[in-house]
Amino acid sequence: MSSQPQALLRPWHSRMHAHHGWLRTFLTFSFAGQYDPLWTSFGPLRVVNEDRIEAQTGFPTHRHAQFEIFSYVIGGKLSHRDSMRQGHQETLSPGSVQYTRAGTGIAHSEFNLQPSKETHFMQIWFRPRKDLRHVEPQYFSFGSLGAEGKRDGLVTLIAPSGEIMAGKKGSAAQAGGEEPIPAHESIVVRASILTGKGKTVSHRWGEGSDAEGQEGKERWGLVHLAMRSGYKDPSKPSSPSKEGEASVKVTLPSSAALETKNSKGQAVSQAGGQKEWVLNEGDAVFFKGMKVGEEVRVERLNGDEGQEAEFLLFDLRAGRPGEEDDY
Repeated sequence: MSSQPQALLRPWHSRMHAHHGWLRTFLTFSFAGQYDPLWTSFGPLRVVNEDRIEAQTGFPTHRHAQFEIFSYVIGGKLSHRDSMRQGHQETLSPGSVQYTRAGTGIAHSEFNLQPSKETHFMQIWFRPRKDLRHVEPQYFSFGSLGAEGKRDGLVTLIAPSGEIMAGKKGSAAQAGGEEPIPAHESIVVRASILTGKGKTVSHRWGEGSDAEGQEGKERWGLVHLAMRSGYKDPSKPSSPSKEGEASVKVTLPSSAALETKNSKGQAVSQAGGQKEWVLNEGDAVFFKGMKVGEEVRVERLNGDEGQEAEFLLFDLRAGRPGEEDDY
């Protein structure tokens, strides 16, 4: 059953937040004791956290199973170590991804080993396809070789694995020559850095996934603009934008106008719906009922001064009834 096409706007200050001294984090979905019944998951996505960890601190060794988990580094460096037979140890720089397929179970740690600088990264979890949850754990990484490709372009970080693609041809080679990390779910994750006013990138729903070419098939999507200009104080949600803060406009040029709801599930769109949304740093917009082949565009709004606009775009299979309880 297809979802009613709609947009869900999630401003930065509406997200849950935690400050542990060594860690400051904004939570998109219920996590670690914080609960919002309206925000428990989005299709296969279960965690989208924007984290900042202080120097010489981090997440000590802890266990995961079944989920596929990745970290996308925005600033600073993140050091990974795990319990797999190969004993992976790697330090990631901005633009890099570390990806853990937890499968039957692994233990890993993530630390900021820098002497004085914080590390800023996105932490994302999703549930793989049910028949691929109890597999042997694996580790993947995507380096910063594609950094130039992200500047006013889109680089595919993650795309469906061969098991999901079932013989279909995946994404073509891209900047830096790195293949996307293979996900055990119908999910594509792309990254971009828009350098100046008017710079624009576009994506077609289903592009690079097992759904590509199936015109009209439903997809869900998400665009999240990172807080590159610095941490925003959640106790001051009405404060003016930070100096140099980036903003973008997300447009659906080939879709019908959508009803938009806020983070409390209340309708906020003007009569007739809308086709564009403005995001400030830390904001996200979620889409349901998108159709394969329809276009989404992201355009940088403010000038060349200040921080560049860095965002992640998620293209997902549609959610299923009761899926939010399957965790």
